[in-house]
Amino acid sequence: MRSLRQRAGFGRPHQLLTLEVARGRQLGVAGIIVNETSVPRTIAEETNVDELRRRAHVPVLAVVPYQELPTHEIPAALAALDWGRLER
Repeated sequence: MRSLRQRAGFGRPHQLLTLEVARGRQLGVAGIIVNETSVPRTIAEETNVDELRRRAHVPVLAVVPYQELPTHEIPAALAALDWGRLER
């Protein structure tokens, strides 16, 4: 596993448990990509990414913000990633 993509609404416990299982199976995780599937409405949702950065011990590579109307364009947060570097 090179990157972990999580829906922002799942919350830290689910994301951190997924990382723990990946590490236990000796899967390398380059980082986390957070996909916001709705507008953050609670303090937990608003602080989720900051808490992940503090507790996950892998980088948050990108946060894909919620879009009310999906497009075929690659979100800027993903376009800015150096995917080749993540493969190493």
